[in-house]
Amino acid sequence: MAQENGSHGISADEVALYDRQIRLWGMAAQERLRNAHILVVTIRALANEVVKNIVLAGVGAVTLLDHEKVSGTDLGAQFLVQEEDLGKLRAEAAAERARKLNPRVQMHVDTDRLSSKDAAFFGKFDVVVVCDGTLPDLLRINEACRAAQKPFLAAEIPGMYGYIFADLLEHEYVTEREETKSTGERQKVTVPAKSSYKPLADSMKVDFASKLRPKLRKKVSPLLPILMSMLSWDNDDAHDAEHTYEKKSQEQARVLGLADSCVTEEVVHDVSESLGCELSPVAAIVGGILSQDVLNVLSKREQPVDNWFIYNGETGEGPVYRL
Repeated sequence: MAQENGSHGISADEVALYDRQIRLWGMAAQERLRNAHILVVTIRALANEVVKNIVLAGVGAVTLLDHEKVSGTDLGAQFLVQEEDLGKLRAEAAAERARKLNPRVQMHVDTDRLSSKDAAFFGKFDVVVVCDGTLPDLLRINEACRAAQKPFLAAEIPGMYGYIFADLLEHEYVTEREETKSTGERQKVTVPAKSSYKPLADSMKVDFASKLRPKLRKKVSPLLPILMSMLSWDNDDAHDAEHTYEKKSQEQARVLGLADSCVTEEVVHDVSESLGCELSPVAAIVGGILSQDVLNVLSKREQPVDNWFIYNGETGEGPVYRL
């Protein structure tokens, strides 16, 4: 949803403010950021990192969608809400501080329930980012974004773990690489590329592992089927339902072409015990990657996540799986 002032180009003040990143990705990319309107859903620690980074980068407008009020549990890992905000609407409190990071960015607040938003609502934005979404909500929003031809990203960080899913439709971008000329001189060459993405529902049904060599199959992170399965877990019964969670994770593993044995009781327990728990370091890492992907999508430079990023904070590993 382009902002009207985008047609007038970037001002001299903005060029000075964003000089370093303009040097990195160019004026045209910065103008695309400036004209973009981003929707961020559910404002918790992960969303805090995303909002901070895209606001500092100079996107045109950001809408925060969240109907919840600030509670004590929000004060541990978030920095866009403070103790003085207890009882206030979370989106309003976060937007107030985000505006101070970069007053040039238009911050909008929507305190309606996510369930009240129809498909047309999501089509108004240039990129939709959903944090901590349930599987039914993610599937519905992804479908709406696909219908409107808008990029969709989803992410969550239970404890030491995290995932990012991206459906960027048919995404075109450029990368830079160095080549050696016949004279021996090194030069940078811009290479155009294109990636085709699957919707969330389809990506969760891809039997990719059975095509891998046994050695590579064993290296697939057990967090991939576990975090996929997590999207349909009942958070209220986390402690009593670990056996059910393990079974669901094993079922998801089989769908992906993995052996049941890749899903261990220990990892399922760790993830289930971490539901709803956000850690600042994990939020910073996963949120940094997620926000950089938003910027990459808009600037059309470098390849974004394609299409599942799985983070293990215990090992520091973050493989990407194309499903």
